[in-house]
Amino acid sequence: MNGVLRCITTLLLSAVVCSGCGGGSGEVVARIGGGGTGAPIATGFGSVSGFGSIIVNGQHYDETAAQFAVDERPDQPTPASVSAVRLGKQIQFEHEANKMSRATVAAEVIGPVSSISASNLVVLGQTVRVNADPASPTVFDGFTALTELAGAVVEVHGQRNSSAEIQATRIERRAASSILRVAGTATNVADGTFRIGGLTARSAQATIVPAGQAVADGIRIAVWTDQPLVNGEILARVIRVGGPAIPNNAALTVEGLVTDYLNSSNLRVGAIAVDASAAQLVGGTAADLRNGRSVRAAGTYSASVLRAARVEFLSTTAARIELSGSVTGFVEAISVFRVRDTAARVTSQTTYVRGDASNLGDGAIVKIEGPVVNGIVEATTLEFLPPPAGIARVLFGNIANPIMTAADKTKSFRLSPLPFDVKTTATTRFKKGAVEDIVLGAGVKVDGTYDGTIFIADEVQFTNNPNDLPTFSVEGIASNVQPTSVIIDGKTVALTPTTVYKRNDVAVKFEDLKNGAKVEIEAVKLNGTLYAVTVEIKELASGSASVRGIVSGRVNDTAAEFLVGSQRVSVGGSPQVVPGSKSLKDIKNGTDLEVDGTIANGLLTATRVKFR
Repeated sequence: MNGVLRCITTLLLSAVVCSGCGGGSGEVVARIGGGGTGAPIATGFGSVSGFGSIIVNGQHYDETAAQFAVDERPDQPTPASVSAVRLGKQIQFEHEANKMSRATVAAEVIGPVSSISASNLVVLGQTVRVNADPASPTVFDGFTALTELAGAVVEVHGQRNSSAEIQATRIERRAASSILRVAGTATNVADGTFRIGGLTARSAQATIVPAGQAVADGIRIAVWTDQPLVNGEILARVIRVGGPAIPNNAALTVEGLVTDYLNSSNLRVGAIAVDASAAQLVGGTAADLRNGRSVRAAGTYSASVLRAARVEFLSTTAARIELSGSVTGFVEAISVFRVRDTAARVTSQTTYVRGDASNLGDGAIVKIEGPVVNGIVEATTLEFLPPPAGIARVLFGNIANPIMTAADKTKSFRLSPLPFDVKTTATTRFKKGAVEDIVLGAGVKVDGTYDGTIFIADEVQFTNNPNDLPTFSVEGIASNVQPTSVIIDGKTVALTPTTVYKRNDVAVKFEDLKNGAKVEIEAVKLNGTLYAVTVEIKELASGSASVRGIVSGRVNDTAAEFLVGSQRVSVGGSPQVVPGSKSLKDIKNGTDLEVDGTIANGLLTATRVKFR
């Protein structure tokens, strides 16, 4: 599967019935003939390998009508926004004609890191391995090196290898929490205890789902608790017994690493037993079928074994990730920024299309392609997507010739190397400068609308005024909190006596800033150092969800429902609007918006709307 992140395990089948469905088990329920078409709704299992639409198993899936959930507590999956779906996460989903209808993401382990070595972690007694195969890289989120994770809480996605280790597709730093979760195969079951990997669990006080099931050796289970470890043991509050059950004679494709190889009729690909003795081999020979090879096997699932009709040996070249969306968390071109909640960077080897590094900034709409290098997507190519006519957009860059002044004192200019003119009007607002400061080489951020020929500026903000520095937004999980600094998403931010601290818009003190807190910092950069102006400690209410993205599909300025990114949103409940100078009527197609609220049936009903 060239050009995308290789998932550790992918299952594509025409109809899947998941064990434990109903009763809030969190498993996707496959249906036949959904929507009255008579066609089966397919179910997929795999690792998210990119975004434009969501990319899984090498296919693009339209997610705009999907309902999402996070399977953290096994008996109470949490409705979520599309923001819960991130690069490298394991996802289980229904789709018809590549239109995703329901999807659930589920981690293999959530908990504190207890030890670190060069290429692996131990989390809740589970050995977590960073994938050495560049075709199946591990995505890092919230850190840049494993050594930063000592004592941190992490969420790990991936699949088990034949040694019961987790081959991670994603390792994410999480906000500090008492929640612990682990999924895997039960062993040493006896007298109300069992083990998963190196972790002992006690089940006496646990609710078991589905009702009537029992934990047994060799059965896959998921364990959740909100209780602390006791002498290194987990006190289970909820246990789900069993995994997805694949119907007999289902058409099935599985993609991943070969494990437990004995011979061509007895091997595993990911979690699936495979008999490849009668398979057509593509791209290799029988001698190549061995542990550690990446393959795609397709055939019929019968008596708990995939009877493969075809086995394709997949390329071992580095996976090429695709990310499309708006840039966030941008400070400078040498630093990590984010696209679709995924850490990315440019290098001296990046090829730019329709722009260059000077045109990067928060809100710029880009498409990135490149490999994962040390957990971060490294852009081989970065394309600035052209602004559609009539849609609000933000541009960045340095002013270039021709600079023209009209009789009414308005100006037009270019932003090198963008191929169209930018024009001010009598109503254009100026920040950190004035119209007279539109001179060759000046750095600017321009908000406005492209009319198909020129870009009409609503606001021009100068970014290189030494007397009025621009602000940058840095978001992530706080680590290494010191009285004078904090690290957020790999960036060190200085804290000063004038830094203002807030929690959900209410004033707090520095002492409230803790390692593991989720924060958003507004900062200025001076002499190469970021200085925090405000630190917002973000704590969503229980049951809340959030999304950030570009608005589309708003038919007029009173329409209550529209898309933020690919998430359906409603502002019909009179949400709080930040800043107070804005109103719901200011939400236009192309606006960069952050929305918090509650979610039901795939619709996020806003309680708070923030203009970015």
